[in-house]
Amino acid sequence: MKKAYNILFVTLQIIIMCAFFFPISLLKFRLPEAFNYGAYALFILGMLCVVIALYQLRHQLSPFPSPHKNSSLIDFGIFRYSRHPIYFGILLLFLSLSILFQEVYKLVLTAVLYLFFCWKSTFEENLLMARFPEYKNYRKKTPRF
Repeated sequence: MKKAYNILFVTLQIIIMCAFFFPISLLKFRLPEAFNYGAYALFILGMLCVVIALYQLRHQLSPFPSPHKNSSLIDFGIFRYSRHPIYFGILLLFLSLSILFQEVYKLVLTAVLYLFFCWKSTFEENLLMARFPEYKNYRKKTPRF
């Protein structure tokens, strides 16, 4: 059952993220040029979060929410500020691109991705709490995203 959920989560994530880049322009919005600078800053921050988290995870990295058999709990570095810094970074990237493209469709998909990451991370955290007894305390003191 866990394997089916792993495949489901990865498949849905790929679909949502690929749909973001479909050339659909349903509704455009206009923002002042100054918002682009904020979007670039969000993009850089998102990239930093993803890269730092990937580096810290290294051999424990997996697209699946289930932890590796030989994994350990990482609660230091960027994981001290977010339990899911890769999801957080991806959300910042998608939000920044939504602002830069100025398309409602992309903003809606970013919101869908946020809800999806909430669902996926809830599943993942249940597995982490079962594997690591100390995860419950970590979860209390560290925000999800």
